[in-house]
Amino acid sequence: MGFDHTTVMPGEILFYQNLKPGAVCVDGTLGGAGHARATLEAILPDGLLIGIDQDLDAISHARNVLQPFEQNILLIHDNFSHISTILEQHDIGRVDSIVLDLGFSFNQITQANRGFSFNRDEPLDMRMDTRQNMTADIIVNTLSQETLADLFFPTEKSDFPVESPGPLSGNGRITP
Repeated sequence: MGFDHTTVMPGEILFYQNLKPGAVCVDGTLGGAGHARATLEAILPDGLLIGIDQDLDAISHARNVLQPFEQNILLIHDNFSHISTILEQHDIGRVDSIVLDLGFSFNQITQANRGFSFNRDEPLDMRMDTRQNMTADIIVNTLSQETLADLFFPTEKSDFPVESPGPLSGNGRITP
């Protein structure tokens, strides 16, 4: 899959990371690898970038884009929520910066069969990590309305209470 990627705010990301050569950095949402590339250029020659993404397509793309820096990168197919375990497994005791560019990518929206697009008639998938079994289709079409409300509105003690949604469709089934 080709990646159509425009890195957002690279100057600001670099500025706030305050990077120095030799730094150890984590990009927990590797995506198109634009922030990773800019980070690597700032931490060379002895720096290390740990790139994490739960989307295998992003890891594959990053491996190609960051190939010139292969001695300074560690690419991990996982969720950034496991950062501490990943660092421990690779005997990395400290990091100097962590970048998390949260959300989904243009590629996830435009790639067929990912189920993120509003413009395609395709299964409702929406998995960032395709190794996971649970798709959005399974969630919205098998969980009860009460369970869905608990997922989307986890507490009633909110300052801004939200009412539970009504039925998802006339027959309780969402289809593409």
